[in-house]
Amino acid sequence: SLVLGTHTCPEETVIMRSYRYLGLLVVMFAIGCATMVLPKETVLLSESRYNEMEQLMESRVNDMRTASTFELFHLCLAYSKVKRYDKLFPCLDEFQQNIDEGDILVYGSDTSALAPLLRGEAYMELGDYKKAREETDRAYRLSKRDNASQELKVYSLTGAALVRALMGD
Repeated sequence: SLVLGTHTCPEETVIMRSYRYLGLLVVMFAIGCATMVLPKETVLLSESRYNEMEQLMESRVNDMRTASTFELFHLCLAYSKVKRYDKLFPCLDEFQQNIDEGDILVYGSDTSALAPLLRGEAYMELGDYKKAREETDRAYRLSKRDNASQELKVYSLTGAALVRALMGD
């Protein structure tokens, strides 16, 4: 309760509690609304629901050659996470084509390092450490750009270090 002078005012306590509950409801409503306005693929990505993201993106992308970088970002990432290498490499080729044409931003960050990073990870998992090293080194160089996300920089450095460890370097 609030103290006014030397007196406690119980009505103020009830009002303050009401405001706190109202504030909590507003926050809960805002979180619920945020998931309603975010693209479905963004929600699936944030929840690591890669199989569902793969299905969603495949239903949206009829031809990878005409897909946006944003669409290919999600599709290639899903293929990588669910280990569909037969689909991953062609997806990464198209993603790289978009990057080469200057369409590099996804979520406001430079994604130039993503294709070599995902390729490097796939080569590591397939046991081709020489190709993995080439790709992860390329990803690390590209991740040093100012507009690359911190997350991509960390993943690129981690991939480059991991392949060296696997090679015994």
